[in-house]
Amino acid sequence: MGKTLMIAGTNLGVGKSLLARSIAAYAHIHHPQKQVATLKLIETGTQTPSPHTVVHFPAALVPPLAAAQAEQKLDLGKLWQTYSAEKQRQDLLLVEGWGGFGDPITAELTGADLAKDWRLPTVLVVPVGAGAIGQTMAHVALARGHHIELVGIVFNCLQTYRAARLEELCSIDLIQPLVQVPILGIIPNLLATEDKNKLAQVASHLNLEILLPFLFD
Repeated sequence: MGKTLMIAGTNLGVGKSLLARSIAAYAHIHHPQKQVATLKLIETGTQTPSPHTVVHFPAALVPPLAAAQAEQKLDLGKLWQTYSAEKQRQDLLLVEGWGGFGDPITAELTGADLAKDWRLPTVLVVPVGAGAIGQTMAHVALARGHHIELVGIVFNCLQTYRAARLEELCSIDLIQPLVQVPILGIIPNLLATEDKNKLAQVASHLNLEILLPFLFD
């Protein structure tokens, strides 16, 4: 049985998949002897599910509402069984959550509840922008309130910024003392790519030394 690392975000579309695929690509290149996989627990708002998705609903709604619109019930047992089986097969399983920690997975369970119940060490992805510092603070507080092991934070640029503007929006020197969680780095604006070498370069520019204890034995 291998290790598991959850990739959580502050919202939808912040770069969780990009970070998961980047770490996986880096591991495939630099640790080819290891079995590494990604797993997207829930996807909504697409007609065709992404690869490695466990549960999919077409409606662009939070999972309980998307499930209701599809006249289905989200099966937590299926999520857990798939996760458990994959964890047995892989040396490293990168699990992508849905939305932010506060978003509902079911009518009774949030993303933070799931990370807590499954005891998943977690990396938080925050989009660079005017609200980045506040979003970071709120999600760190939520993680601590749920006793989630938050092992690092990654900021992702959804557009290109000048260095001075990036510092204004995402000052590591300001944020680090406030959150007391390792800042792993900032991902520059990157167009969608499946090139494993480019994805691996994204991961290589992060402070992966902090993550090593959570990646492989």
